[in-house]
Amino acid sequence: MYEYDHQYKENIIDDNQNEISKKQQLKKVSGIIGKMMLLVMVGQTVLVILLSNIISTNFLNKGSSETFGLAFLNDVSFWNYVLNITLSLIMNIVPAIIVLNVLGYSFKDMFKLPNMKPVKIIRTTFETLGITFLCITPVASLIISLISGAGGEITSPDFSVPKETLMAQILYVVMLVVVAPITEEIFYRGLIQRSLMPFGKGFAIVISSLIFAVIHGNFMQTPNAFFMGLLLGYAAMKTNSIVLPIILHFANNSIALLSTYATTYNAQWMYSLLSFIMIVSMIFGAIKIVSVIGSILKNKKVKSLDTASEYNEKPILKSINPYKVFFSSPAVIIYSIIITYQLFQSVIFVFN
Repeated sequence: MYEYDHQYKENIIDDNQNEISKKQQLKKVSGIIGKMMLLVMVGQTVLVILLSNIISTNFLNKGSSETFGLAFLNDVSFWNYVLNITLSLIMNIVPAIIVLNVLGYSFKDMFKLPNMKPVKIIRTTFETLGITFLCITPVASLIISLISGAGGEITSPDFSVPKETLMAQILYVVMLVVVAPITEEIFYRGLIQRSLMPFGKGFAIVISSLIFAVIHGNFMQTPNAFFMGLLLGYAAMKTNSIVLPIILHFANNSIALLSTYATTYNAQWMYSLLSFIMIVSMIFGAIKIVSVIGSILKNKKVKSLDTASEYNEKPILKSINPYKVFFSSPAVIIYSIIITYQLFQSVIFVFN
């Protein structure tokens, strides 16, 4: 018995040493992520100023564009989407490549195909959309209503369809359903979540979802983006790939795009298609929710039958709190203050 006790205590010491090492690693990774987010913020501002000057100087208000049948080159909306797509490609993909290389990860590994049949991918897509309609959208709407009820007027970003030129509309669609799903999943699930996974799966999913939410910069999108990020993060964790999250992100943005076009042009066939997708998705989503609840209750029952371990000594060092370590990083603190300030700028509190 003495030898067993001695071995048990040695194992505790080894575990605590590993814990200390993990804490130091998390501090390092948190610092890298925080600094990267600050650099992305600064880099995005510099690029916006630089590219805006280039566009306004060389393309806008140039009569030769209309002469050669290139009227869209004088369209401000067209250039806004060119600017947004360029920023998304540069500020999401470049940092991901650099930071993953620093941390010792392979950039291309995140794109490996999930071990899922096409039918299961389609089913998962409908389940995700269904959960969004049944759970995420109502909860997000409730949060926004509570803010409004407290006297907050939330400024909403402009989601309207550009009507000036066909090229602007094409870029609008490409940005929402192609560029955004790919580049954002590379950055948030492929980079941030992946780099934090060694310190806890749930922790990595929550932090990446939180950053994904607040980066939108307005309360109108933040709640929905956070909960959607949790689903996308879970998909990335289960498949060890961002391919499925990209597909789910694409589907979600496509529904939003379809809804916007239906409202803008009052197209009945779009409303009908949207209604059909919502009904089918909610059926799949409801079945999935019931299945998950059943699995949770079953696992709870099984765990309650487990016998307690003979040795329940507390470890010498308490388990680390990854959230506390992450948010204690100076770079993360500075970034959090800046992004929180920007977020609250989208809410104007009016008290009667």
